Amino acid sequence: MPDRIDDILRHFPTLLRRWDGSIARMWELTTSHRTLRIRLEQHGRVGNLTVACIGPEFIHGPTEWNDSHLEVARRGDGFVVKDERAGVEIHVGHVEVAENCQPMNAFTIASGTTG
Repeated sequence: MPDRIDDILRHFPTLLRRWDGSIARMWELTTSHRTLRIRLEQHGRVGNLTVACIGPEFIHGPTEWNDSHLEVARRGDGFVVKDERAGVEIHVGHVEVAENCQPMNAFTIASGTTG
């Protein structure tokens, strides 16, 4: 597992920085698999970034916020996913990041706009 942790801490910041300034939403919370998904989208940009917080132990913050700046750091045996500017902090056992999950642009679908 240490190699995977090193990969997460080395590669996630680059991916997260590409989505700085996005609208962030706590997209889905499941109890069966204990996962909180945070989804980042931007007006006028096709696609999204989804951060899967696996095994969340602590969730603090708004369910939606603008101008996001998510970070992932080590915390004991797990990780902390945070956005200090928005007051978001989530303690998790594991974290995964994926780009361009379906639906591609849910914000534009939900708001009735195109982009």
